[in-house]
This record gives sequence, C-alpha cells and structure tokens, in this order.
Amino acid sequence: MVDTNVLLDVLVEGAAHGDESEERLAAALRRGPVLVNDVIAAELAPLFDRDEDLWRTLASAQVRLAPYPRDAIYAAGQGFLRYRRTGGKRQRILPDFLIGAHALVAGASLLTRDRGFYRSHFPKLRLAG
Repeated sequence: MVDTNVLLDVLVEGAAHGDESEERLAAALRRGPVLVNDVIAAELAPLFDRDEDLWRTLASAQVRLAPYPRDAIYAAGQGFLRYRRTGGKRQRILPDFLIGAHALVAGASLLTRDRGFYRSHFPKLRLAG
C-alpha cells in the first residue's frame, strides 16, 4: 500500500521529495501490486478536476484501489482513541490511523515518508523500503 504523502510527492510538480518518492514507488511496483484505499484516494482527489482523471491517473501508474476491510475500521478507531487518550495532539487525524490499520489488517507493507508515526502506532506494520 502506498501512503498519500508518497503519491503527492510524485503527482505535485516540484515536490521536495519528488525524485525520492518516484524511485521508491517504482521499486514497490517492481516487487508487486501497489494499492491505495478509499481514504488515500479521497486525499488525492483535490488534485483533480474530475473523478475520472483521478482513476485514470492511478490506473496509468498501475496503482489499484483496495476495498477497505471492516476489521480495519474498528482497529483505526481504537488506535486513534488510544492516541488521543495518551495525549496525542490534533496534528494526527483519523485518516492516518485508517491507512495504517488497513495496511496492517491486509498484511500489506506501507510505503510512506511518515515512518516514525507508523512505527510508533502500528509496531507490527511492515514499512516498505
């Protein structure tokens, strides 16, 4: 699974981490299928004027939409609750937990630039190179 931040780096011209993220995404594609979920797609949607442009761009990049498993919904909510109860600030929002929980429940690795967050809150989640 590829996190929004990596895809934004690739799609937004002049992004600070554009080259690095493009190389990491290409490497992930060589290893196997690359997935996004509804949350990641929704976070990318503002870049496009039409929904078909979003889906065409993802398809041309060989990135597939993965259905969101029910187990991940509950796991994300519980993870977010633990985060807030232990003093987590509003800088982290529920979509971050939805992405991590989905990758974990699906047994997928996550390609992200936000490795510290995912290591802390999803210690069993495999992070891609």
